[in-house]
Amino acid sequence: MKKILFFIIVISVLSFIFVQCDKTNISSKENTESDSYDAYSKVMKIFREKGIKVVETPRKKIESRNNSSCYQNNTDSCLYVGYIYDTVYVPNVCSEAAVEYNLYWCENSGKLNITDFRAQPLSPACDNIWDWWESLFTQGHYTEFSLSVDSFEYAASIPAEENIAYAFAVAYNRFCPNETFIANFHRQLCYQHCVKYLGKNKWPRFEIFKVGCGSKCCKRTREFCVNPDGSTVLSYNHFEELSGECNPNLTGFECNDGYLIGDCGRICGPPPTN
Repeated sequence: MKKILFFIIVISVLSFIFVQCDKTNISSKENTESDSYDAYSKVMKIFREKGIKVVETPRKKIESRNNSSCYQNNTDSCLYVGYIYDTVYVPNVCSEAAVEYNLYWCENSGKLNITDFRAQPLSPACDNIWDWWESLFTQGHYTEFSLSVDSFEYAASIPAEENIAYAFAVAYNRFCPNETFIANFHRQLCYQHCVKYLGKNKWPRFEIFKVGCGSKCCKRTREFCVNPDGSTVLSYNHFEELSGECNPNLTGFECNDGYLIGDCGRICGPPPTN
């Protein structure tokens, strides 16, 4: 009888320990999930304060006609944040540009993925850009026009990326010198620009969109940390050309009432200056 009673007591004690351990694990998991939710909510709050608009529906058609997005979220299991609208200051170029893109956040690895990026100079802040493009277009310098559009987009992508990184750094308490961010910027390399001139007194003066002609992509990776004052410290800037081919005969889309300009294949890196 004593042995049976002892056995019952041991089982009861072990059961109590296992239950408490299980509760501790559940509590720890719930706390982690709660912290992650709170941090992400803070990101959205910072976006609202900075006037960054988020639409929770992917808009891949913005990147180019006939091409799929260069970033496929099928291996990283990252969170789709949304389609982002922002206004940025582009140093040494113009004071106000509208940008839009799809954004993914990979919390475990601390990576941001930007794809389907588009930028447009705003008026009157960036009328110098519109004047330059109009001059190139009316003189028939179409290749230079296309390269200039690429250069502007590239320049606008830098502050746009840093705006997002700062919001996530503040929300997740990831600051210099101990924490870094990886930002992957994905873009197509196979496209031409379809350009329609709408008129000097129109807004915008041009309708410009990309017409895909292949599947080659480029990934720009920037590692940087963010200081509490908002300044960023860049660690490196790396470009990787991803497999695929460009073929100008694959456009499959007519540029009605416009001009199809620029070479089909673009370089993976900063666009050449013109």
